[in-house]
Amino acid sequence: MNTLFSPIDPEDYSPHLLAYIGDVIFELFFRYKIIKEEKYQVRNAHRKVVDIVNAKKQAEIIEKIIPYLNEEEIAIVKKARNKKFSSHPKNVSMAEYRYATALEALLGYYFLKQDYDTLSKLFSYIKDSF
Repeated sequence: MNTLFSPIDPEDYSPHLLAYIGDVIFELFFRYKIIKEEKYQVRNAHRKVVDIVNAKKQAEIIEKIIPYLNEEEIAIVKKARNKKFSSHPKNVSMAEYRYATALEALLGYYFLKQDYDTLSKLFSYIKDSF
């Protein structure tokens, strides 16, 4: 059994921690997608990733995929979205930041559970939202 990434119960973690890991998963997915589709130079690949991996774009994505989510997933999104924040980046509104955090928390939740089938389904919805 692989103990490096053994399953963790995501219920034990705050929405902020779920979003913290989900942010990494989101970025890794798009870095992989971009280098797989085209062999960019690092600088060009980075620019393309930055255009996608940001709070504004994540907020747009979660709003587009909500109709595809089940009740459990919507509950995770709402819990993360409604969490209190003391601040947010200046380049996005608080609402956008909340929705971006909700998307990241959802991805983090399934990564910690090692539910890669659901993660794959979510990324399929994400890809289709572009």
